[in-house]
Amino acid sequence: MKQLADGTADGRHVLGYESGKGDLRDCVTAYLQSDPQAKADYRLVFREMPAAEVGGLPRRELLAVKPRRGAGNVYEHTCARLSRNLHDRQPGLNAFGDRMPSLKQNQAQRQAELDAHRAIAHAFPGQVPLTTSRPLAAVQFGVRRSPPTPRPGPGLDR
Repeated sequence: MKQLADGTADGRHVLGYESGKGDLRDCVTAYLQSDPQAKADYRLVFREMPAAEVGGLPRRELLAVKPRRGAGNVYEHTCARLSRNLHDRQPGLNAFGDRMPSLKQNQAQRQAELDAHRAIAHAFPGQVPLTTSRPLAAVQFGVRRSPPTPRPGPGLDR
């Protein structure tokens, strides 16, 4: 997690569109190991965005972490968080290309794709962090990006 947050890790591979799994072309997945001696048992999905201010560091937004096996689909969860239908393409994501999710790649090919994806993400004006996003820095951990908007109370006319 720290390597993803500080930019020293790029993730495993970029995601694509697949009907039933959603359009996640602006997202990247990474694998996490709860035991360093075992295979990765968690999948993490994040997206990268341009810096908040000119000259600042790019932002990475963690969208979901789920076990790789068993109940709970990480891609379905991610689409729900982003308010995306699992069967619809997002036209605004065409800038990321049309990656085939089943494409098998070696490490060099994955890294080249991650680098190209990152360059597009940093120039892509269409993404804004979710209102529930929080900084990963220890100093700001848990602090909301902006004050929450109060929810309207029930109407007085019954």
